[in-house]
Amino acid sequence: MNDQAVENVDNVKNVENVMVDDLVEDEYLNDDDEWMDDDVDDESSVIEIVPVNVEASVAEQVKEMRAEQEKIRFRKLIQPKQLLSTNFSGTYYPPGRIFQSVCIDERNNNVYVYGGFSGNRSPCSLITRFSIEGNELKVEDLTDSFQLVEATEAKDKLGKTPFREGHTAVIRKGKMYVLAGNAQRTGTFEKELLEFDLEKGNIKPYQTICLGKPFTPRAYHSATYIEKRDVMCVYGGKMKPGLQSGVSNELFLFHFQTHTWENIELRDFIFPPLSGHYIFKINNDNIGIIGGVSKPYSEEKEDLNSNLFVYNLEYNSFSAIDLGPYGFNGRYSMPAAFSASNQLLAIGAGNTSYREGDFTVIYFETVETNSEHFVKPLLLNSFDDVSIICQTME
Repeated sequence: MNDQAVENVDNVKNVENVMVDDLVEDEYLNDDDEWMDDDVDDESSVIEIVPVNVEASVAEQVKEMRAEQEKIRFRKLIQPKQLLSTNFSGTYYPPGRIFQSVCIDERNNNVYVYGGFSGNRSPCSLITRFSIEGNELKVEDLTDSFQLVEATEAKDKLGKTPFREGHTAVIRKGKMYVLAGNAQRTGTFEKELLEFDLEKGNIKPYQTICLGKPFTPRAYHSATYIEKRDVMCVYGGKMKPGLQSGVSNELFLFHFQTHTWENIELRDFIFPPLSGHYIFKINNDNIGIIGGVSKPYSEEKEDLNSNLFVYNLEYNSFSAIDLGPYGFNGRYSMPAAFSASNQLLAIGAGNTSYREGDFTVIYFETVETNSEHFVKPLLLNSFDDVSIICQTME
């Protein structure tokens, strides 16, 4: 046996017996995890790595060790016992709403919830801010802190916060931008973009210019903001009130620096029409689109979107993956978020008519058909061939 092989064996012996506690992140290990498989002892289980071929490289042995490590971690991740919670602070309890906007200020992690329908199907103008201070969740009603200072297309009352539902919102540089939605005007939705100054409390229309295909009135669409490019990505939506309304399959980019709308068209992919879906930022080059329905007010399961669509802004590429096999069968009007650090997709509850479950968490490490072709590209700033998202492992 050559010197290199001897060294390989010695190195493998050093990792021959590795305790589970050393392999799996502490946050996923709890002695009281009753749901853990019986054959896995959380305190004494040992992963044994036995070199089959003494000539095998240390890299191959480490790869096997990590694969075994992931099997144990999978058993924990796919069965989360509970979500972290905080103590509630204050006396204000916001009322239940649907079709409101939810956006987060990444500077301070404050969450702003605006508008929506209240329990009696009345549009509301409530602005609620959620913030975490220490171990307490602070909830504040900011509605009276805002006032409309310029006239809107919907002729909202000056000096007050406008009513909106079915709109969408993003936060950019200390201001919340609210797009379109339902202002209770007969026969039409809105297309106007409103700017909410989170510090001064002023609300006013934000100038927009269409250089090509115009952005038209809609509701139940969704938007997200990409800071690196200073653009707002807007997708889909219901085009007007009523049962016979069409559903949009348009993807628009709004460029804040030039105040211009850009309609995105693909050569090799037809956008699916969606309403009540959710769009979110994956990273500075990719956005995800999930949930929604293809027909307004449809109760048919086949009209629910169970796919995660991914659009790459760098290469103008669009792909899809069906999340049905991993516990997501579609949902209407719900929030969602992707965490690159934890490699998970969290999907909130939606409208009760379409609810499949209150909360869904998909860890992409556990999705075998995607572990090589899906997670890694999403964690990169950009990738050359977005079609790899749709590939499956042999």
